[in-house]
Amino acid sequence: AEDGAGVDAGVAAAAAGVRSRADAKLEAFLSTTYISRDSGASSSMDSFGDEDGAEGASGEEWEAVAALAARVRREVGRFERRAARQLTGRQTELRLLVLCLFSQQHILLLGPSGIGKSLLSDLMLRFLVEDEDAGSYTFSRQLNRFTTPEELFGPLSVVELQRDNYMRLTDRYLPQASLAFLDEAFKASSSILNSLLTILNERTFCEQGACAVLAKVPLLMCIFSSNEIPHPSDTSVTALFDRILVRVPMRPLQGEQLKEMLFAQGGGSQVSQGVDLPLLDGEGGGRVTREEILMVKAGSERHVAVPKSVVILLKKLRVYLRTCLEPPVHISDRRLIQIVQLLRVCACLNGRRFVNRVDCLLLEYMVWDHEVKHMTQVRTFLQNELLAINQSEEEEEASSSSSAGRSRIKMQFDDPNPFGAVEAHTLDTQKLLTKRCDKVFRDATEHYEGAIYVKG
Repeated sequence: AEDGAGVDAGVAAAAAGVRSRADAKLEAFLSTTYISRDSGASSSMDSFGDEDGAEGASGEEWEAVAALAARVRREVGRFERRAARQLTGRQTELRLLVLCLFSQQHILLLGPSGIGKSLLSDLMLRFLVEDEDAGSYTFSRQLNRFTTPEELFGPLSVVELQRDNYMRLTDRYLPQASLAFLDEAFKASSSILNSLLTILNERTFCEQGACAVLAKVPLLMCIFSSNEIPHPSDTSVTALFDRILVRVPMRPLQGEQLKEMLFAQGGGSQVSQGVDLPLLDGEGGGRVTREEILMVKAGSERHVAVPKSVVILLKKLRVYLRTCLEPPVHISDRRLIQIVQLLRVCACLNGRRFVNRVDCLLLEYMVWDHEVKHMTQVRTFLQNELLAINQSEEEEEASSSSSAGRSRIKMQFDDPNPFGAVEAHTLDTQKLLTKRCDKVFRDATEHYEGAIYVKG
């Protein structure tokens, strides 16, 4: 009887240990520190970039970057609250736009007409402080097949033409803009699309090779919108499509979000779709300057490390896209570098000096190509990889204590193999709890894109 009571106590203790570890794992994930820094995320430091950039840099430098990121997060929070009064149910898209702006990467809003793509873009254009003295201003234009280069890049200078010089007056046009919005850009002519390529990628503008020296353009981000995905056979459009890192499919509002929007139109809420409302008391700010954006990007490159686990995950994802999707998706080296830059900025805005593995859930917006259905497959792959990594870490942690635990039980019961039903029951309990934790993890990641930053 005493031995039986001891066995029951052993089962209860084992189950309690499993529960405590599961609770700790869940608590860590929900507090957005799912991968703790001490678990090897940055201490192993087999990473992209400069090892000294994360661990060896002076504390004062990082403290300045962290203070800047905190100040930016406050401004972003004010901006989101103001945007929420004009737009319903588009928090994910808005935060992806902000993340792209600080990463200096371009973004595509894809979806049918009338779902708020232009309104989102207009709100984003007002997020940047325009400063004519510093040459920081925004540019917006709707394109079609009849759009001329003069509408986008500026008119030709008559004075320079009289001197046999081919020169455009680019002031207040795209080549001199810090933030731009091009609506239905894929419908433009091939000449315009080809001229856009160097502006988007190399950040230079020189039409028809007429410039002796390529002048750098101040463009931080260009927002594109389209009702349809370009066909892969259209090479001129496909080249532009490849220059856009983040691609966000949008659908009409449904469920509670639709009810909230309709309720707002009935006068029962302060939300007013598409109307530029005045500021409320204490609602000032909510804008950032060009200098702050450049400083956040520079700080992320200098101080934020990419741990080895993230590098391995990116390599696995690249193979998966090439071998398991139909049609295959080929990720270029350029796109991988841009992805790493964006993940670093995401970490910096969160006040972290390393990229969190959970940040890789953002990759579903960056690696699909012409097939929106690939997003679901990529998300499932990333979830499975994150769960596999975490389970392998738990197994390593458990293996170090399992031998000692077995020895103690053998000494207590003086039996070479006292487990039997105890071990089977414990394994069943572990499987059940692991299954439940996996479900919680998947449910949580379904909403992860809504908290891309702002929470540390």
